[in-house]
Amino acid sequence: MPLLLVVGPVFDDPATRGMPFPTDYHFIPEIYHGEWSDKRSNCGRQTTKRANLVIERTQINRMPVSAVWAYSDYPAVIVTLNDGSERGKPLHFDISHNEMTLKMDNGPAKKADLLVRCPTGSPLPEASTAANNRIAEACMRRDRDGFLDSFFSSSPAQRAVLAKKITIVRGDAPERRWPRRFYQLPPIKFAPHISYYEYSPEQVVALKFETVDLADEGFRIDWGEEPHLPDGRIYEYEPEIRHPVGIRGRLTFKWVGRCWQLVSDEVRWSDWQ
Repeated sequence: MPLLLVVGPVFDDPATRGMPFPTDYHFIPEIYHGEWSDKRSNCGRQTTKRANLVIERTQINRMPVSAVWAYSDYPAVIVTLNDGSERGKPLHFDISHNEMTLKMDNGPAKKADLLVRCPTGSPLPEASTAANNRIAEACMRRDRDGFLDSFFSSSPAQRAVLAKKITIVRGDAPERRWPRRFYQLPPIKFAPHISYYEYSPEQVVALKFETVDLADEGFRIDWGEEPHLPDGRIYEYEPEIRHPVGIRGRLTFKWVGRCWQLVSDEVRWSDWQ
């Protein structure tokens, strides 16, 4: 009989990381964001016996983050949660090479937990139907403004026009193809007269939008932070956490069949090359 090789999630060797260092910001890296569970069949099912891990930019399961330690060239982080105790609750996170498995270490006395990434939450059927109808009407009229108003109005509308795989670029990292069931749009809020990027529920920055025509009826949205402090800082007492030009991104839409689809999502922390 042939030998079957079972390959599990692959993580970086901890011996190659060096020592962690405290960061000047309290933001959990984007690759960790989303819901995590012990198995996919438990995704979306919070019970009294088991709580899935919901990681956001500045909180975990609604518990605020008070400190983040990082490594120079590795994605692993040590997060301290403000749980009401004097020292807080430390958690060591590491993520597999394919970013689908999370290793969570609660301390030397406990075995590390392995959690799988959950698909992005599915909207209610009624909301999905209404969003699909609005999107379809805008596409039938080739009404790009109406399409964008619908797209940015709700998550069901966004999920209705995602390509099967989204090309994602983050900074200088290699681009990757991300299945739409795990994709989350950057925290951009949009309306006809105001748009902003949400760093946390308490901290937002204004954005500038520009729509650029592409070939074959496609288009992209270039977005970037409005100046909010002279050197691009978010907080006056944290001078190093942002590049002076601020965060910026590009969302690329391609005309496919009878409507536009979001095919590419790019975010940078420096100027475009």
